[in-house]
Amino acid sequence: MCKATLQLVIVTWYDALEVPGWRSVGQAKLDTPGIFESVGYLVENTKEFITISISKNTNNLAKDSESCPIGATLTVSRGAIISIKFIPPETSVSVNAGALTLANGSLQASAWPSLFPGGKDECS
Repeated sequence: MCKATLQLVIVTWYDALEVPGWRSVGQAKLDTPGIFESVGYLVENTKEFITISISKNTNNLAKDSESCPIGATLTVSRGAIISIKFIPPETSVSVNAGALTLANGSLQASAWPSLFPGGKDECS
């Protein structure tokens, strides 16, 4: 079993928006970036960026976080991050048909396109 302890987090972040073709400056001023929320294991947290992994291998015998096998990663520039919420290690999390649920039932929302429809970014 991978002995590394990787913190589970929910990262809310702005994504870039590109609109192809010709249009007016006024139309372009109406553009807003997408807001996304990603759930994963915290791999790196620096002044410039944050990196999370969508999965970790719990069957591996790695004794430290540097050698623990992880799945696909997402790296987001610190300037694009709206919030980072840390999920306590003792919290049980389950995903069923695209919905994320914490053990105490405090969060039940669609995992796509946003974990918190309506712009809410709190786990309550």
